Amino acid sequence: MLAIVILGDRRSMRDKIRGLLAVLLCLFVMNSHAVVVKNLYSTSVAVNSHDAQDRNKALGQALEQVFIKVSGSRALTDLPEIQATLRRADRYLSTYSYIDNPDFIPDNDILPQTAEILDVEEIVEPDVDVEPVVADPAPNLPFLLQVSFRQSLVDDVLRSSGASRWSDNRPVTLVWIVIDDPAGRRVPAEEDQDMIQLIQQSADERALPLIFPLYDLEDRAALSLDSLWLTEQDKIAEASVRYAASGVLVGKMLGTSDGKWRSNWDYLSADPAFWEFECELLADCMQPPVEAVADLLSARYGVVSNEGAANRLSIDVAGLADFESYGSLLLYLQNLIAVREVIVNGFDGSTVHLELVLDGESAQLYELMALNKQLQYQDTGVLPEPTGRLYQWLPGS
Repeated sequence: MLAIVILGDRRSMRDKIRGLLAVLLCLFVMNSHAVVVKNLYSTSVAVNSHDAQDRNKALGQALEQVFIKVSGSRALTDLPEIQATLRRADRYLSTYSYIDNPDFIPDNDILPQTAEILDVEEIVEPDVDVEPVVADPAPNLPFLLQVSFRQSLVDDVLRSSGASRWSDNRPVTLVWIVIDDPAGRRVPAEEDQDMIQLIQQSADERALPLIFPLYDLEDRAALSLDSLWLTEQDKIAEASVRYAASGVLVGKMLGTSDGKWRSNWDYLSADPAFWEFECELLADCMQPPVEAVADLLSARYGVVSNEGAANRLSIDVAGLADFESYGSLLLYLQNLIAVREVIVNGFDGSTVHLELVLDGESAQLYELMALNKQLQYQDTGVLPEPTGRLYQWLPGS
């Protein structure tokens, strides 16, 4: 049984990092980057056959996975509208195909038939009302059903249900891990790859971009095991600069005398947090911190559509040298998940005056623009960031 204790934003932890916050902001914000997460609306589910019955049951599970990836949250699956949608998942389907499951281990006596890889899209039987199955996390089934759902329909369900939507442009988290067991203190080695795979698998389920340090000579020179174990944040920040992550997750695994594990996880960023977990097995400590980071970031960047009148925000954008720059700016703004509509109010030389109709709050738009770094706030000396209105267009960022 996994026992979880989440300590969150403890006062002592906030006091500890206050003196280093300026350093962390400089290193993480100025040098950080986001990545575009691909295939948010696609997934694969293990199935026993190509039969329609197996397929229709698996479609609900597949759509649930897509909802979690697009929103970044597992909590939305409890919403009544989402539950109803999962029972009619075929209505939202775009394409599907089958391939052999490379992880399938057949029985000694019964070998599966060879899977057919479909080069063309199959037609889904419409309006099949089925109850989605809750499958084994790693079912030993011979085929993989590869599924893509219609983005517009999935987004419509999330909007109408009140669930959040998280842009495909997502911040990168760097994961440092140090292990202290009877063999000594160490970073993950080749024999720990199963542990790393568990972390990556949990991150993939939430569409959370993770990277891991190389632990090469440069890393070892910049960050000792003792500094990592003591969570010396200035040294961790300096060693992390080369990876240009938006946040750093530091995990410390301690083997206890009774054979269990205690793990502490510090999330170092402009919005820091701390979690502690006690686990029966080391592998059990891998998923909870990833879930916690995904919850934190999806809450920060996820957008919930306004039920009433939409918020509006007026901004001026300078640095538009030509019509191509102007077109790129409009396309960029229209693709931001927090922006519902872009209204052009006029021009003044190379500056355009815009009114943005928002889905969600203006603070979320500021977060997205800061993450993408293509619009840079210009301090006019009149209003403090981010309530000022003037931005510089940086299309090459």
